[in-house]
Amino acid sequence: MLVYKLYQADVLKALRCFKLSLKLPLDRKYYTVPYRKWLELIKKDWLDHKQYVKEQFDCDDFALCFKAHMAEEYGLNAVAFVADFIAGHCYNAIILPNGKAMLFEPQTDKLFEFSERDKRYYFGWLCLVII
Repeated sequence: MLVYKLYQADVLKALRCFKLSLKLPLDRKYYTVPYRKWLELIKKDWLDHKQYVKEQFDCDDFALCFKAHMAEEYGLNAVAFVADFIAGHCYNAIILPNGKAMLFEPQTDKLFEFSERDKRYYFGWLCLVII
């Protein structure tokens, strides 16, 4: 698997789409794969088959599990956990090798551009973004 290395500055630049948000980078180096490879890995991932249980295994747990699973299984840490307080929802952002951030909904396996988001669930302002 061809893996690309990004640096903290690259990742923070990619996350500029999250306006007025607290971004907490936890590493100096980040590893990612091209868009098509992300689609393959997402398809293999089992998380979208888990049952949603309010206040027990809900959106924050889905997003945290996806982030951890990609790092554990594939060594890919260019996945952010996003707590979107205006939307009242948690999800992921995946940083691609070209420095672009895409949004990912781990409950449904949907990967999409920030500009295509439904602001009811992915507002993108005043978020906590941990990567």
